[in-house]
Amino acid sequence: MLSLLAVLALVLGKLPIWSSEEKARNLILATGIWGPLVLIFLQALQVFLAPIPGQVLGAAAGYIFGPWLGTLYSMAGVMLGSILALTLSRRYGRPLVERFVAKETLARMDELIAKGGLWFFFIAFLLPFFPDDALCFLAGLSPIPLRWLLAVMVVGRLPGVAASAFLGVGISHLPPELLAVILGLAALLTALYLTFRRS
Repeated sequence: MLSLLAVLALVLGKLPIWSSEEKARNLILATGIWGPLVLIFLQALQVFLAPIPGQVLGAAAGYIFGPWLGTLYSMAGVMLGSILALTLSRRYGRPLVERFVAKETLARMDELIAKGGLWFFFIAFLLPFFPDDALCFLAGLSPIPLRWLLAVMVVGRLPGVAASAFLGVGISHLPPELLAVILGLAALLTALYLTFRRS
């Protein structure tokens, strides 16, 4: 099963849809009424295809379905993939994680996770600088209870998913108040990241 999953991720990872929002958008639009399910599937799949950016799909989702439904569909797929990655890594351990996460990344994260625990995962999922898909696999190796990890994943991943969907609609279409909130959150996350690095 693990080998099949790895091969599937490798083959599908070479599809051209990951290279641009326009290609992702055209594929989803071509599936008609199945578009939401296709988007959810692709968002779940991209968790296993790091470092392919989920932001491409998130922006396409916002353009096609609008910012709110785009966020909902993308979040459903992201969480589906995250839960699957978390569950598989907890069941099969480090050998599985090493198939999906570069050893350099794994070694670098081990120390941060040991030091920060659940707080590290919360900050890391919020920050755009961290490989959040890889974090889903790494979370499964930690002794932290699943319910807490899932809660942190939802809270931490939602802002990034929502931002991608709203930006997919186009910055020029965003209300000034919402744009100010996005910029404020970006500044806050940057400050949190710098604070965490110094701790």
